[in-house]
Amino acid sequence: MIAKKNLIVLLIAAMCSTGCSSVYQDINKALLVTAMIVDVGENGEPTIYFEAFRPERTTGKDRKEDRVIYVVSGKTVAEVITTLNTMGSNKPNFSHNKIVIFSRKAAEAGLEKYTDLFARDQEHLLRSNVAVYDGKPDELLDAKLSGDRFLGLHFFDLFRNYNDKSAKLIEVKVQNLFNGRYEFGGISVLPMLTMTPSQHGEKVVTVNGAAVLRDFKLVAVLSADEVKDYSIFQNTTPNTIYTIENPASPGSYVSLRSVNRKIKTKVDYDGTSIVLTKQIKGNVSFWEAQDNISLTPEQREQLKVALIAQIERNLGNFFEKYKAQSVDVFNLEEMFRRKYPQEKLDNPLDKAVLKLDIEVNIEGSGNYTGFN
Repeated sequence: MIAKKNLIVLLIAAMCSTGCSSVYQDINKALLVTAMIVDVGENGEPTIYFEAFRPERTTGKDRKEDRVIYVVSGKTVAEVITTLNTMGSNKPNFSHNKIVIFSRKAAEAGLEKYTDLFARDQEHLLRSNVAVYDGKPDELLDAKLSGDRFLGLHFFDLFRNYNDKSAKLIEVKVQNLFNGRYEFGGISVLPMLTMTPSQHGEKVVTVNGAAVLRDFKLVAVLSADEVKDYSIFQNTTPNTIYTIENPASPGSYVSLRSVNRKIKTKVDYDGTSIVLTKQIKGNVSFWEAQDNISLTPEQREQLKVALIAQIERNLGNFFEKYKAQSVDVFNLEEMFRRKYPQEKLDNPLDKAVLKLDIEVNIEGSGNYTGFN
């Protein structure tokens, strides 16, 4: 909670400093938007949910920030924002918006109609996070956020330093969304948000997989486990956990965590096939064992063989699945067109084959010292 209060103070301080177009307005009259959820109605027109905080017009120790929600519809996003400007005495400010969330319904309809303003209007920052939500926007705004009051600040913290958290979590900015749209293949992959029942019966918001857009339209959904495979194809090195059967105790498992992983990618075309080669080298640390294991040289080699086989199987299955769907989540066409601009293949992914070269080293020991 202290961190959240400090962040809000910093946002207010930034608004009062010099150097940007909005610094001269009275902070007491500002409505600082922290999150936007873009949905569509049955007529295809946008309905946008705005989360914002509004400083109370008081001074002293009792000063607080109100969380306010506006729901506005219109023919275009610009019309929606114009209407928002007439709904209160506080002028909306988008320069500190943390996330733009599109409903799954909007993603299925296609985001092209609802994204142009974010590229044209300088107040809408390209560095804001972006995601797709599978559910009703009002439920997301009412979600329990582990002590947070603001949805935008919650996701700001969640996606920050995401590589140190989990390979099942990806971070995408608005600028990445546009970059993917205009690359060969037109693929953008965004984190997918869902509501999940907690042990106490309340629904909590979680990141569960990823939405795959082609030309701004939803074409596939990656599972949380598939996001790990996707990260490898994107040459990122997040905190990946691998679960392998314990060679010293059949029926139990050990967990290994990737460290210092390096990935190299190349594409070669021989006139018949396009070979996508992924060279993966790195170390994994011994993280957990459900039963005792001493990690003898023989057991270490068994784990190494099992781990490489698991990675090859997962990546191979992932590649074949989305190749069959003609969904290029591998950036293969982009790499192929750049290296072989003279080739005029209609669909390079159809001719692609995957070649894996994997080397791993297992660090650490199976035993730990006793506690005194």
